[in-house]
Amino acid sequence: MPPVATLPLNPAVDKNTRVERVVANDKLRCDAPHREPSRGGINVARVIHRLGGDARALYALGGDAGYGGPCPPPGDGPHRYFFRLYVLDTVLDLDQGAPKEQVADAMDGHVIDETDRTGTCER
Repeated sequence: MPPVATLPLNPAVDKNTRVERVVANDKLRCDAPHREPSRGGINVARVIHRLGGDARALYALGGDAGYGGPCPPPGDGPHRYFFRLYVLDTVLDLDQGAPKEQVADAMDGHVIDETDRTGTCER
């Protein structure tokens, strides 16, 4: 099976704990919380890895960069959204909101792979 790469657009952290048993009217003593990354593509990559496959979950870090996701006007029918995704061999040292030309210059020589994706969204 070829390696799988997932791109969750909205990753999260799941926090859970457990108790030895539940008894009515007693205080519950929980284990220390356990945290692990979660949502969509991260869970898919985790399952593939546990089944012996090769998978990576790629995700964006660093906060809001100005794009909040698709949001077409209600009742306006489906809108198409075009994305170009890059896999880099380095972390770019750029300020948030850097112009496209500066990002392209910093990426030069560091692109391992790229792909285009189209999605649709309707409200």
